[in-house]
Amino acid sequence: MNRLVKIICQLSILLFITEAAECQQISVSVSNKGEWSQGGWSRIEIMISGADGCGPCRIVQYFPEGVTFRAVETAGSDIFSVDNELNIVWARMPAGKSASVVYEVMPGYELSGQQEITGRFYGVNRDKTRITTEVPSIKVDIMPGTGEMEAKERLTRQSEHDIGKQAAKEVSGIKGSNRVVFRVQILTSSSLLKEEELKERLGITFNDKVTVVPSGGLYRYQAGECSTYECAVDILERFRRAGVSGVFVTAFRGDEQISVGQARDIIRK
Repeated sequence: MNRLVKIICQLSILLFITEAAECQQISVSVSNKGEWSQGGWSRIEIMISGADGCGPCRIVQYFPEGVTFRAVETAGSDIFSVDNELNIVWARMPAGKSASVVYEVMPGYELSGQQEITGRFYGVNRDKTRITTEVPSIKVDIMPGTGEMEAKERLTRQSEHDIGKQAAKEVSGIKGSNRVVFRVQILTSSSLLKEEELKERLGITFNDKVTVVPSGGLYRYQAGECSTYECAVDILERFRRAGVSGVFVTAFRGDEQISVGQARDIIRK
C-alpha cells in the first residue's frame, strides 16, 4: 500500500504541478558495462542534459523480474522501485548543465542470458505541455555468478561453517576421472539443501541425479550426468517446461568445469 501511495504522489506531481520551468532539448545518456553477474552488484549511471531547473521530471526504466536496486547518487531525486519498474523522480531538476544519477542493480540467480532494459524520460513545460524522450536501452549479458561477498556475509550471519565442511563430504561428482559430462544447473543457494528441500524450493519433483558443487561460499545444484550435449538439453527443456527459470547447461572434464563449446569439441574428436 505504501508503494502504491508513493507512486500516486509522484504521478500527481507530474500531472498537476503547473509552475514548471521550461525544459527543451533534453538528452539522456546511460553508462553501464555490458555484463552483469548473478548475485553481484553492477553500476548504472544516467546523465540528463538540458533540463536545468525544470520540473517536474521523471525517468522510468523497465527491468526483468528478479533484479534488486540500491541508490548511490540521487542528484536530488526520489528513487524507488515497484515490481520490475525503477522510478527516478524530481519535483524540480537541480541547477546546472547536467545531472547525474547513479544506482546499482543485482540480478537474481534465476536470471540469465541477454536482457534489454528500456526506459523513458518525462517532463512538463510551463505551458503544461509534456515532453518525453527515450532513455537509451541497456543490453546486458547476465552471467552465472557467485556473489562471493554477499554469500560470505550471509554465511557468517548464519554460522554455516560446519555446513561447509559437511558439504565437502556429501558432494557427488566424478573426481579422478577425465571423462566429459554435461549437467544442468537448476539452483544456486547460500546453504546446503537436502533433496526434499531442493525440490520444495523449485516447486517440482524429479528423479535426476543431483550433483552439488561448492563455489565461492555457495552451493550450485546440477541435475543429470550426460555424456552428450543433446541429453543435457532434453533435461534443460524438461525443467523449463516445469516452470524452473534460469537453468542452463554446464560441462565438466573430471572435476574441472570447462565451457560447453570446449566439451562438445572434445567429444567430436
